[in-house]
Amino acid sequence: MSRFYEPQNMPCGPRMEALYNLPDKAAVADSSLLTVVLWMILIDCKRPFQVALLRLQAAGFARWLVSLCGMRATNQVKLEHAIVVAQRQAALSKRILFLSRTQQVFHLWHVIHRPFSFAFAIQVLLHISIALFLGYRL
Repeated sequence: MSRFYEPQNMPCGPRMEALYNLPDKAAVADSSLLTVVLWMILIDCKRPFQVALLRLQAAGFARWLVSLCGMRATNQVKLEHAIVVAQRQAALSKRILFLSRTQQVFHLWHVIHRPFSFAFAIQVLLHISIALFLGYRL
């Protein structure tokens, strides 16, 4: 697993470190664009649950339950600050890892989107022209 930031002396050890788990750079480079997009979605979907488990381990069951099973912040300031910092650093690590592949996805989106936008613009102009020609005026 590659990491942009190496977590050290984290308050919850493995749970905090799990926020930084990302695929290898070589695996991302060798994967198809669809696989890369699915990885990015999966990483974003599992992170709130990892944070919830982190809150359960650090704050205890009662505070975890009060915080809606860890989905909301607890009243422990140091823990929440550590979680916010870890989430930001993990998000930056993910962005750096997937940057080149994300650019490829957006380039493909642009290539596919352009003909459709031109076709719809022509369709709108034809629709308005025919409506005015047939006498539907404002």
